Amino acid sequence: MTTTTSVTTAPAPTTAAAAPLRPGCFRWSWRLMRRGALLMWLAVATYMTVEVVSFQRTYPDAESRQRLLELSTSTAVRMLQGRPGAIDTAGGFSVWDSGWMLTLIVACWAILTTTRLTRGEEDSGRIELLLSRPVNAPRVLAANFAGMGVALAGLAVSAAAPLVVFGQSFAGALLWGLGLALFAAVIALWRIVPPRRMTT
Repeated sequence: MTTTTSVTTAPAPTTAAAAPLRPGCFRWSWRLMRRGALLMWLAVATYMTVEVVSFQRTYPDAESRQRLLELSTSTAVRMLQGRPGAIDTAGGFSVWDSGWMLTLIVACWAILTTTRLTRGEEDSGRIELLLSRPVNAPRVLAANFAGMGVALAGLAVSAAAPLVVFGQSFAGALLWGLGLALFAAVIALWRIVPPRRMTT
């Protein structure tokens, strides 16, 4: 008489890497940065609007704009503001006059935002609660990148929209908005990606 024994195999454990990326990760990331992003969009759009309006009121005719062109050839002015381009237009003047200030503000915002999303969440311990769910660290980082992508897209629109609304060149406004957003993206990547140290 023979007896047969059935062998049951335990199911293979599922890993967090096999789980699909859930929308909750993106919502979590966007919730952390949405207030700062909205304030940055509003600040950039307001700043550009003020620049365009001030140009139209200060330099309303060709004679005043010609004096502005002569002023822009000064070496001292170029050392402070940089080399101008199409400064006799509202778009060119706005980018030349406010570009350095906006790039500084945007760089500070990008550094603070990426620091909060990465090191800030680690120090507070909230990232451990998120990683306890079926999601791994690279996908959380991908959600952070997606949130920053939305914020940077809105930044480009807020920088270019006032110029387009006031009748400036669409191509020039788009180039300015994309350039500002790309600059912020480079700063954010520099803050997230650790530098490669040289070994001797």
